[in-house]
Amino acid sequence: MRRREALLLVGAGPVLSAQEQIFDLLIKHGEVLDPASNRRGRFDIGIIGKKIARIAPSLPASRSRLTLDAGEYMVTPGLIDLRARCDTRIAGGVHPDHHAIRSGVTTVIDSGSAVAETFKEAYARMLVQTHARVLCWLRAAESSNSDAITRVAKEHSEAIAGIWAPAPSDLSRGRSLASAIGKPLLTASPDTNSLRAGEIQTQVFAPDASAVDAKRKLRADLATARRRGVLFDSGDVWFRVAGPAIEQGFLPDTISTNLTMQSAQLPRGDMMTTLSKLINLGAAVPDVIARVTSRAAAAIRRPELGTLREGGPADLALISLETGPCGFLDHGHTRLSGTKTLRCALTMRDGEVVWDLDGLVSADWQHTGPYSNFR
Repeated sequence: MRRREALLLVGAGPVLSAQEQIFDLLIKHGEVLDPASNRRGRFDIGIIGKKIARIAPSLPASRSRLTLDAGEYMVTPGLIDLRARCDTRIAGGVHPDHHAIRSGVTTVIDSGSAVAETFKEAYARMLVQTHARVLCWLRAAESSNSDAITRVAKEHSEAIAGIWAPAPSDLSRGRSLASAIGKPLLTASPDTNSLRAGEIQTQVFAPDASAVDAKRKLRADLATARRRGVLFDSGDVWFRVAGPAIEQGFLPDTISTNLTMQSAQLPRGDMMTTLSKLINLGAAVPDVIARVTSRAAAAIRRPELGTLREGGPADLALISLETGPCGFLDHGHTRLSGTKTLRCALTMRDGEVVWDLDGLVSADWQHTGPYSNFR
């Protein structure tokens, strides 16, 4: 028999008194985990429209149109996936809602599908019938004019997370562009020594920029770079890299899926599976949640995201931590046996429930009328 523990992931909303307002939704008794505010404990969360109106130890159900008992759940901010491929016209691209929303991800960042010349059209495609918040790493392609990249990044500042400079040869140009637009730089370059404070090296849990050497020892230069302010992102999770690194006390600053059509199928590389893999390799649940909420928001310099805040957006998800025998594959087709699996039951984006696997906000069928009354 599998035992269910639970986690509820939530975002934020206007500061209003429960005595003055009627909540559209009241989430009661949840164990709130919000790394950004260091809030952890049992709290109620009242939502009005697209915002979280109140977070308090006890809010009256009589002041709410709909009440959800989250006593079995933990409440955390909506998750941030730092890197995925979201343009379905690009090889391997996946629609954001097909894998992000059902994994509790309310903010997903496309990893350089578009260059300056095609950004407007590509970004419009990513937003078609999409509930998730979509941001983009703008690729510093050699074929693109630097002035054009800077202009597009400034014109679409809210949509641009930063500059994507994948290879070592892209670093100098990418760094200059990132500085010009005041945004971070993301790279898969393995040359950690050349990176500067605030720049993000992805794929450290993959062979590309592996955190461990050929003897599976943690590379000494990672600590040196981290002291310099360099940030590290997991990228694809290869067990022969991630396992030894976690055993030796290294966790990246952020966790991303690098999700593509291929990785969504074979290694099941969505966010719930990615976090489950790391938990079974020894990472603690609060540590992985921090790396897809507050730490991810800090890395992209968007502190309004990844936190539970009165007056902020009501982005949330309900997640259960199920215990029992389970197994996972990595991109190298090796297996990890485990006992813990994260499962997203509900996701809310801007106050709207956009994923409700367990029907938690729907009426029980035995207490409803005929289907002719269905609306």
